Amino acid sequence: MASQEPLRILSLDGDGIYGLSILLILEDIMEKIREEKKLRVLYPPRPCEYFDLIGGTSTGGTTAIMLGMLGMTINECMQAYREFASQVFTRESTSNSTMAIPFGPVFSAGCLEDAIKSTIKKYCPENECKDRRHGDLSTAAACPHQNMPFRDGTCTKTAVLAMTKGDVDAPPTLFKTYDSSAAFESCSIWEVARATSAAVGFF
Repeated sequence: MASQEPLRILSLDGDGIYGLSILLILEDIMEKIREEKKLRVLYPPRPCEYFDLIGGTSTGGTTAIMLGMLGMTINECMQAYREFASQVFTRESTSNSTMAIPFGPVFSAGCLEDAIKSTIKKYCPENECKDRRHGDLSTAAACPHQNMPFRDGTCTKTAVLAMTKGDVDAPPTLFKTYDSSAAFESCSIWEVARATSAAVGFF
């Protein structure tokens, strides 16, 4: 009996904007894979082309969605995080005063939601958007798929964890693109990304 190929799983931790360091490490890993596999390509392979399952939580969950569901390159993810930082983690996006940590979230959940939806439209994996764009991301405004569902049997398997604010000791909620249960079947990509990013005290 032939031995079965082992599953290649990419697990991503979360740590706010410091998630950029995760991408830098992953970029180096993918470069080594290109060298070891002697791949005749100009750039390291996309993680979605190599891993069977990509998962994470918080920043790592958002990264998992970008790499797994949207099929983004590492460079595209790093660019997206820089745009996130300019939109979300700024004084203008604070939902309360800077002294409001004991009383409510520091940053605006609305700004975070808008940033996530913008990324989905900019890197939409739907064929009609990719065909229209032809590498020109300026046409993202025409994309109608900002509410596209998280469930997707065609993308690289992606799993995202989210904690429940009401009971932080409870087991995390698991969202899976390959899930077939009735639970969370109507969730959109941005809702799942928003859930995994909802760090208490920040959003």
